Amino acid sequence: MEAMIQNLAASTAGQSVSPLLSGHGREETYLLVVATSDRGLCGGFNTAIVRATRKRVRELEAAGKKVKLYCVGRKGAEILQGEFSGRIVARKTGIARPRLTYGVAEGIAAELLQMFE
Repeated sequence: MEAMIQNLAASTAGQSVSPLLSGHGREETYLLVVATSDRGLCGGFNTAIVRATRKRVRELEAAGKKVKLYCVGRKGAEILQGEFSGRIVARKTGIARPRLTYGVAEGIAAELLQMFE
């Protein structure tokens, strides 16, 4: 996904594009969106996401970056709470009850855009 976005950004060089695509020239703070499940029976899925999150946080912090976590799903937030509690800026749980809708995803996207701006 990162390579695709970089390729897309490179193809729009010199054009007026959204800062979401072109960036704003500052890279001191990173917001990682961690999407896991709210309930059990997804152990391997949740474990892989949490493991990748821990690795990425450590890489970014070793490079001197500030890291924030936006947790979607109860399991990821619970697991990461102990190690990264001060970095969790938002928790979205129970979003699939009774079912996940476009409106819920749109609300999360709007909140993420606001945080970016």
